[in-house]
Amino acid sequence: MSIQAIFQAIKQNDLPALKLLLQANPNMLHERNKDSFQYTPLLYAAVVADFDIFEWLISQGADWQTTDVDGDNVLDLTLFCHVNTNAHQRAKLAYLLKLGATFVHEVFELIYQGDQEALSARYVINPEAFNVQDHNSNNYWHY
Repeated sequence: MSIQAIFQAIKQNDLPALKLLLQANPNMLHERNKDSFQYTPLLYAAVVADFDIFEWLISQGADWQTTDVDGDNVLDLTLFCHVNTNAHQRAKLAYLLKLGATFVHEVFELIYQGDQEALSARYVINPEAFNVQDHNSNNYWHY
């Protein structure tokens, strides 16, 4: 079996098929696709799958802190997918925050505290569209 079969089940949001594939080959949970992104199943699910698949992969031990070849992790990929327009992306984001993902928590905590100086020292924020750019890494997020 190839990683492509797992990615196809993720893309089709076919959780029963995904479970069967990974039960037969549990080591594939951490395999990387051989394309230019080199996504793991979880990284791919962060971009294309419904929340149920995303949550199940993490419950099976998928590493939610792993990164792709560009250094993007599942939090980054979830945010890149326009969280404000998709309920599944918002659910993934909330789940990652519950697991301890920190970037968004840090930004929202600074906003909540009204610490504009600390916020603007590191991040460029466009409040109209809620875009955030990290000065340190030049990463860019849209909420």
